[in-house]
Amino acid sequence: MKDKEAIRKLMNEAVDALNRGDVAASLALHASDAMVLAPLRPAEVGPLAIKAALESLFKRYQVRETRTLEKVEVHGRWAFTQGSYRSVLIPKDGGPANEEFGKYIEILKQDPTGNWKYFRSIWNSNV
Repeated sequence: MKDKEAIRKLMNEAVDALNRGDVAASLALHASDAMVLAPLRPAEVGPLAIKAALESLFKRYQVRETRTLEKVEVHGRWAFTQGSYRSVLIPKDGGPANEEFGKYIEILKQDPTGNWKYFRSIWNSNV
């Protein structure tokens, strides 16, 4: 139960960092060998690629995201989560907002200090 609570806390911290546009806080939640498999673009492999993608996102948009964590499975030092999300991207240039609903799966691993970190993230929209 302790691990599942820590993973729920991690998800909340991730959403909060996205909604604040906080690159450093977002990166701190990822393992050093993390990979983000976002739709319609190449895989972001490692912290430099993830950082560049986040900087690009936050430069152009204000993010308003919510997530519903539907499943958490823990297997030793590995875990996965499954859920749904609602994301609204509000262009900083004043254009119309883009709203998306979808689902995600994330693989997490425990670092040597016992903290959970994102290892693989993948999502897609329901449309």
